[in-house]
Amino acid sequence: PSLNHLDSAFGGSLATFLILSCYTWLYRRLDLEGIECHVLIQRGSTEYIRPVKKDFNSVCYAPPEEEVQVFLDHFKRKGMARMKLQASIEVEDSKA
Repeated sequence: PSLNHLDSAFGGSLATFLILSCYTWLYRRLDLEGIECHVLIQRGSTEYIRPVKKDFNSVCYAPPEEEVQVFLDHFKRKGMARMKLQASIEVEDSKA
């Protein structure tokens, strides 16, 4: 377990799960389009709402499909594109 001295999850570990959730979502979406490329995480920020003391899920929220299509069209034309993704740590159906 990744627990700190207060018996809750380390903030850095939670941030890593959030990044990994977004990376995985984007990697999978690109794979579905048959696009092989490098994915670069440019920036990340985390807001900690409450301590995480139970099992949790890290969830990336898919952006609207229109936004995804704009991203994909730009990538196919330019060979690179940017997309902002959001994720959350969820404990018993509430965000942490």
